[in-house]
Amino acid sequence: MNAQQYYPGQMIAEIQALADALALTVPAQLTKLAAYTNQTHNPAIDPARIRPLLLNSWSAEYALRMVPDDSGEFAAKSFPTVYYAPLFSARAFIYAMTALIIPTEADAPAAIRSFDDCYPACLFEKDQSWFDLIGLFRMTAASEDQITASITALTPADLQAFHQALVTLVNLLNLVHEAYIRRTLGPDVYRQLAGSMPLYLQEYFVEERLEQLLRTETGLITYQA
Repeated sequence: MNAQQYYPGQMIAEIQALADALALTVPAQLTKLAAYTNQTHNPAIDPARIRPLLLNSWSAEYALRMVPDDSGEFAAKSFPTVYYAPLFSARAFIYAMTALIIPTEADAPAAIRSFDDCYPACLFEKDQSWFDLIGLFRMTAASEDQITASITALTPADLQAFHQALVTLVNLLNLVHEAYIRRTLGPDVYRQLAGSMPLYLQEYFVEERLEQLLRTETGLITYQA
């Protein structure tokens, strides 16, 4: 992953490659967590501090999933959600892992690197992390030019495939964060937290992802994009 300049098409290729790699490696990572007895319930963690972070994360992910993936509307509306959905869940994850303070947006990248063993190895390459790649979708003036150059020549079919890769990437990043948050809060508290979310989120993907987390405890984990 390169945080510098991308030539047209490079960013899309890296997103798609990373999404494919995560689909293969996340199940093993979650199975590893299920067997890792040192990561257990921590009563010092306040679910009330985690809830607004997950609400923001899931609302952004919902927006990404709902925008049509075969038109310019997808490109215009959904790119910032690719950045903010995993950012908010990462901040909740870091708080759950440390029981200290919730990191700011500026502090999150460095904090994430201190927990690199919690992620599949494909999310870190040399001095770069997954955060460097999704940071392009924050849509600064420079990154907007790079993204625009990358998608301008895409056919509707290619744009649809790119959108699906982004959904997969965000889904799996959030799945990893939520697995650790659930383990720290305890399953009952985590289910209560998920159940307090707006119904449209629960019915769309939150409940489905909770079922995926439950399957990790029995070794019956499967992956769905």
